[in-house]
Amino acid sequence: KRQGLCLYLLIKEGYKLLKMRSCKGLWILLGIGVFLASVYSVCSFRAMQVLCVKTNEAYWDKVKQKDIGEKALLQQVPGYCDLLRRQSSLNSLVALAAGDSIGLYLDLPAREARLMIKGLGVRSIPLQYAEESPFFTRIDPEVLYDFLSRPMNITRSEATIPREPLQVVQAPKDSTDILPSVVPDTTQAEPVYFVLDTDRNIRFFFYQTEGGWKDHYTAFFFDLRQRWCEVRNTAGAMGKLELPPYTPTIRIGLRKADAKVLYRALPSRGQIVLTF
Repeated sequence: KRQGLCLYLLIKEGYKLLKMRSCKGLWILLGIGVFLASVYSVCSFRAMQVLCVKTNEAYWDKVKQKDIGEKALLQQVPGYCDLLRRQSSLNSLVALAAGDSIGLYLDLPAREARLMIKGLGVRSIPLQYAEESPFFTRIDPEVLYDFLSRPMNITRSEATIPREPLQVVQAPKDSTDILPSVVPDTTQAEPVYFVLDTDRNIRFFFYQTEGGWKDHYTAFFFDLRQRWCEVRNTAGAMGKLELPPYTPTIRIGLRKADAKVLYRALPSRGQIVLTF
């Protein structure tokens, strides 16, 4: 949807320029832009399809031939997929509880994020918005819930705020000074947007849902930096006549205060449990 919208806006703005000033060069630039945008969209969609096929094949190759028919019949039973979802979620939560650090449980159907310690939820955060890549709806249910039956490990994070804010405290000049001067934490006014990459090739993009034009300005350039990396990788693959790498993404919107708590509470190498 976003790629189609970008293509539409590109054509619209190009048409306005052509109406204001008829120029052959503008026509050429517009044609090149439309062509590149179309190729990019087609390659990205094709990369997603190939990843779906490979993910399905990798799972079914491990399943015995007699079990494949049974699973196909069970999928026609009402409520079977819901049981798969619950089993997958419980298995993943049990594995998460075995760790010593704080973990994150994302329940997208309930629109809830929960910080967990040893299997106990210590804070519940409502999600204002959640959108997942079409990859998750195109793979088989058996494959999806097997994929989500164990926690994901965070491998990289990037944010607009520091993970551990520092307060500068000035020591007293002499014994007559009782209270030291403290520099206030200026991160309270900063917009909160952060990205988490995992070892399962799933990317989570968290962003605050409220804010003014300054917050949206920061969000635009933060998102642009992430997308520029994707475009660069795609262009490199296209130059080699290869399909670009595809990373399924989940975009989650929540309140600013909740986003700040979630980012700073979650360890840099923490674990995430996801359920649909």
